Amino acid sequence: MRASPTTQLINDVAHHADLGSDHALAASASLTAAERCLRIFAYSEASELAQRGIRHCHYLEAGTWVRLQLGLLKAYVKAGVPKERVATLQQELQQLIQEAAALKLKEEEATGLEALIVLNYDHGNLSEVQRQSLRAAEQGRTASPATTMYMLAHTGDCLAEIGRDIPRAEALLLEAQSIGDRLGLETIDIPLGLGCVRRYQGQVDEARSLLRQGWQMAQLAQDHWRECTCLTNLVMLELEAGQPSTALDYCSELIHVSAQMGEGSEAPHAAALDAATRYLLQEKNAAEALERSRQILKHIDSLRMLSYIQTLAAKWDFQQGNVKQAIARAEEALEAAQIVDNPSEIALAWSILIQANRQFGNIDSAKQHARKLKLRLKSYSLSALAQQQVAQLEL
Repeated sequence: MRASPTTQLINDVAHHADLGSDHALAASASLTAAERCLRIFAYSEASELAQRGIRHCHYLEAGTWVRLQLGLLKAYVKAGVPKERVATLQQELQQLIQEAAALKLKEEEATGLEALIVLNYDHGNLSEVQRQSLRAAEQGRTASPATTMYMLAHTGDCLAEIGRDIPRAEALLLEAQSIGDRLGLETIDIPLGLGCVRRYQGQVDEARSLLRQGWQMAQLAQDHWRECTCLTNLVMLELEAGQPSTALDYCSELIHVSAQMGEGSEAPHAAALDAATRYLLQEKNAAEALERSRQILKHIDSLRMLSYIQTLAAKWDFQQGNVKQAIARAEEALEAAQIVDNPSEIALAWSILIQANRQFGNIDSAKQHARKLKLRLKSYSLSALAQQQVAQLEL
């Protein structure tokens, strides 16, 4: 019986090739086995297989070594990378991407850039995500049509998810969709990315339909990383649309998927969104769960999600008349959003902070914050939701 990529046998092949120092087989089988493990939620095993395979790559000739090591590093990144490994891994990927470029290995260069983008996205380095995504789009255009489509879609999706350069994100996604239609190919990144674009634009129904399409495609492909991304955006969409009960249903799905994943941010993010949603629904012990999530997000330095849940909770506190707590939450949300430079989240947190200070009688403080926000707005492009909140301030 041959070792199929979908069976346990491929793991055994990788293991015995490793023991026998069959470097080429050990590296290639480890890559196939690691990719299989990612599909079946065996994230720890995927990480171990990827690291084992990497040890054999340096024994191979240049082109094969670069191809296999980049593939293995991509699998390792998707399995979840501890914070202390991020800087070293960034350097490794950058070096390998340069090697691939020197050898004119366009497909491998694209693989490395995708891994670098995923690594930075998972650890909240939004400026790096934007920079590397635009680089990936540029490099993708020199590859095969299929790779071009994939990289344009991935770039557009990444830009849309972080709320940066939305017009370009939409253009890249629509271009990728056109190429895909011509080639008869699909990729999850297109409905996911366009769903994020429509969410940013405030087109709720279309965003919901696209994100659900992306989620279904991710489930069929057993692409759990993108499955979590689709679900996260669906939760946020429903919360922003004032539908916390619907958001809670998606939270349950998100928690189920993320709990089976590796050391990435998916599980803490799922727990934070669930706690924030339950807080809006005024469920018992929700405030305590939200505080636990807040502490965890600070510990793992997930400032983007920290800003999101604190802004959400601050708005609710303000509406319920708990103005002092709203100010404290909005201040923390604003600080976190400014660190990661997320314009829409900055505007949303600042809007609540201004309103709450006015309500609390801190008129001078409210005026000072309003002046700063007005100044920053000159260089900002904001989501439809952020624009709506700022318009209500009458700056």
